[in-house]
Amino acid sequence: MYLCAGCWFQLTAAARRALSERGDRARAVARLRQLHDHINTGQLLGDLEITA
Repeated sequence: MYLCAGCWFQLTAAARRALSERGDRARAVARLRQLHDHINTGQLLGDLEITA
């Protein structure tokens, strides 16, 4: 898990599924980077859309 439980459940179900997806390491790193970029820009977790 990348966030505390309270923050994790602020994400949409689609974002949680995308961040939990296993497989291609490069794509997993890209998804994690999207999460970090989203947090660093001060956006709401519920607005996160994972595209990688």
